Amino acid sequence: MRRVLLFIAWTLSAIVTSRAQNIVGLHNGQELEFGSLKLKEPAFSKSYLLADDSVKYSLDLVKYYRVGSDYYKKRIRHNGSYEFMYREQEGAIELYSVIRTVHSYNPNTGIPYSSSSKLNFYSKDVEGIKKVNGKNLKIDMSECELCLQEVKKAKTLSMISAIGLTAGLGIFIGTAATHLSETPEPGDSSGIPAGAIIGPALCFTPWILSGAKRKHFSNAISIYNERH
Repeated sequence: MRRVLLFIAWTLSAIVTSRAQNIVGLHNGQELEFGSLKLKEPAFSKSYLLADDSVKYSLDLVKYYRVGSDYYKKRIRHNGSYEFMYREQEGAIELYSVIRTVHSYNPNTGIPYSSSSKLNFYSKDVEGIKKVNGKNLKIDMSECELCLQEVKKAKTLSMISAIGLTAGLGIFIGTAATHLSETPEPGDSSGIPAGAIIGPALCFTPWILSGAKRKHFSNAISIYNERH
């Protein structure tokens, strides 16, 4: 009998917890809980949240929402539009990320394509949302030496990225200018200049190091949260 009662209590607790994990926070201060919550993104209309498979909430009205363990918070951009950030870390400093996708097309072929990039933001002690970079984190973590060491490592990678990009562009442009100024001799079948390969390769340095730099910033925030 005792085991049956414990099982019933555990089941009821799980149900309550499950409902509490699906939350919609509105700009008017209301916080609503639901059994299910889904983000709907129709192709030809505005996105919305569908609660309990019946109630729709326009994202214009939503300040934050939680689906299971995933928490999303609205960020107002400079042009007045908004985006929802995914919370990667919770604590004294909350780390957020957002994926931005740009759609375009090749004017020569007419073939559409898209490119995505990940941006990180954070908020400290429920303050305003700031972009994750060495300058901001150095100020907000000034009392944590271990955190500053991680920030310094990330800034070093940023410097290497800038040097790589600058050098790559210089080598590529220099190689192209030299190649165009030369008059090819009859029968000359020389291959691709080394600079035409090395230059573009160096230009990818920021992209190659972006993951490592982001990891150092994330480590800094994690260390800070462990100590606060």
